[in-house]
Amino acid sequence: MGSEQHSGDGPARSLLSDSPHRDALLRALYDDASYGILLTGRDGRLQGCNAAGARMIGYEVDELLGRHFNEFTHPEDARVGADKLAEMVRGERRVVEFEKRYVHRDGSIVWVRLSVSTIRGLDGEIAQFLTYVDNITADTEQRQALERSERRLSGLLEGLPCLLLCLNADGVFLDYKASPYAQLYAPPGHFLGKQVAEVLPPPIAALLRDALRETVATRRVVEVEYVIEIGDAPRDFSARLAPYGDGEVVVLVTDISERKAAERDQAARKTAIIDAQREALQQLSTPLIPIADRVIAVPLIGPIDAERAEHVTTALLAGVAAHGAQTVILDITGVPDVSGEVAAKLIAATRAIRLLGAETLLAGVRPEVAARLTALEINLGDVRSAGTLQRAVALALASTHGSR
Repeated sequence: MGSEQHSGDGPARSLLSDSPHRDALLRALYDDASYGILLTGRDGRLQGCNAAGARMIGYEVDELLGRHFNEFTHPEDARVGADKLAEMVRGERRVVEFEKRYVHRDGSIVWVRLSVSTIRGLDGEIAQFLTYVDNITADTEQRQALERSERRLSGLLEGLPCLLLCLNADGVFLDYKASPYAQLYAPPGHFLGKQVAEVLPPPIAALLRDALRETVATRRVVEVEYVIEIGDAPRDFSARLAPYGDGEVVVLVTDISERKAAERDQAARKTAIIDAQREALQQLSTPLIPIADRVIAVPLIGPIDAERAEHVTTALLAGVAAHGAQTVILDITGVPDVSGEVAAKLIAATRAIRLLGAETLLAGVRPEVAARLTALEINLGDVRSAGTLQRAVALALASTHGSR
């Protein structure tokens, strides 16, 4: 019994020291490995290859033996790792690792990571190179896709003509992406680690805090606009706040000064056009028609409200002064209704005309208008009236000739 006892590492030592068992173990490790194993001579030609290595590039083992490894290496990668291999040949390294591309039999690209060591003869010279090959195509393609995505995202961010800021729910600035196209209130780095109230004017800080709370609470995009002094000039900005991550908000700050200036200019032009149109309509609504020397007629058409009545008065006084009129015929034939307020305005206009030394003839006073004025107890005073414009013209001409 005692002769059969062994130390703890006895079985392993005897297994490796026993030639048949050792060869079987090494053969199993070589043939059944999930990674490629290549045995290459000093001339770069394959002297051995396991099944996993051959399958990796779509060949049978026998098809690869005797071929140079550059025959299935991507042409652009033929020199990859050469400097490291040279260092290993000089004895400066025992093992070197690098990545490169193989070309599969079907033409597809296989990314591999190589771990190369040397096998030296009894004379100490390199006899062969032993290479372990890992297929890293999936990882490499995933990494490259991620790198492309990051480059695209970085390009998009760099191309944005705006400032990006990241804040937490408490309004503390966490990160930023500056823009060379935007004028800034302060350098972006000045914001980091500070709350909005520490770096922005109180009204704007309050506006952003409210927008921040709304964004965090609703998880929706919120946009605010504000004006801030930069240098000696006010600048218009738009801030779009969007939820990002856990309780964080990204803020897209855009200088909209040019757009706002254009909008204000457009609004001013529109207002000017509307005012000009209103003035033209008012002039059309109160035409002054010279009838004879020192006689003018003003035919009114359409409803008259208090505003138009004021304009009529202004036009009448200007017409009297411009034409040196002695008689003004105010024709209300085309006015559908005369309210008490409008009648009072017209009577006030006739009194103002009298102060300029002219008299007013009220033409087109229909029976129903007369009844309305009587019911309203409107006192026409010494204002003469006529039923029709023709009658009013005749009276005016007679009055004018009679005064000569």
